[in-house]
Amino acid sequence: MQRQKNAPFLHRFVQEVVEYLFDHRDTARFPNGLSHTKESGVSELRSFARGLRQDQDAVTAAWVESWSNGPVEAAVNSLKTVKKEIFRRWKLDLLRKRYLHLSIRINTGSRRSRQQETQQN
Repeated sequence: MQRQKNAPFLHRFVQEVVEYLFDHRDTARFPNGLSHTKESGVSELRSFARGLRQDQDAVTAAWVESWSNGPVEAAVNSLKTVKKEIFRRWKLDLLRKRYLHLSIRINTGSRRSRQQETQQN
């Protein structure tokens, strides 16, 4: 019964979030929309809104800024892959070669190594 009682409130909250952030990108009005969550009987929603208010600068920047942390995440995933390969079956010399190749790729933003670049020049 409590879920049915909160359904209209939750629906309105989701619509406001979509309107503020996705439709109009109105980050100035967004924190005001979170104030309605205090009167909600849903503890998870209040906790979610509290987290958004605490990280308000980061949430706003995510919608306003044009940059992405995708390249950083890709580099981290590449390092994790290398680490898994190493601990499974690679010897130290192969690890060293693989890691050096990967670090060159990350530092230059290229998939080719510096040695390959100098050979072509």
